[in-house]
Amino acid sequence: DLESGDVLVAPGTNHPSMFTHQLFAGPIAWIAGREPEELQNGADDGACTARVRHQQPLSACRVRRVSDQPKAGGASWQVDFELPQRAIAAGQVVAFYKDGECFGSGTIVGAGASLFQKAAAPSSRCEASSRC
Repeated sequence: DLESGDVLVAPGTNHPSMFTHQLFAGPIAWIAGREPEELQNGADDGACTARVRHQQPLSACRVRRVSDQPKAGGASWQVDFELPQRAIAAGQVVAFYKDGECFGSGTIVGAGASLFQKAAAPSSRCEASSRC
């Protein structure tokens, strides 16, 4: 945790802290030289497949713009995977595919909350009650 300086040490390589459903990336280098028209006009829900590691199986996801003017090094795209992805880290590259053909890629600037963090977060029921 960058704010607190805490470091989480977890046993093994399959701890829930290693997995997330979400990443943020940008800028994206589009193979066609520009953002796909379907994403520009909102006609597409962003459904595609992606991979973070070379030869990793493609994983179903949705990609959507979260900012038109990202700060230097900031995310302009959010990627939500159907299945949790292991060990996503800033600096890696995510590649996007449609019908098995790569249509773009971008540098990962951060990962979403891990499965461990989501499990540790208080539910809305608990926030409204002192009995949890």
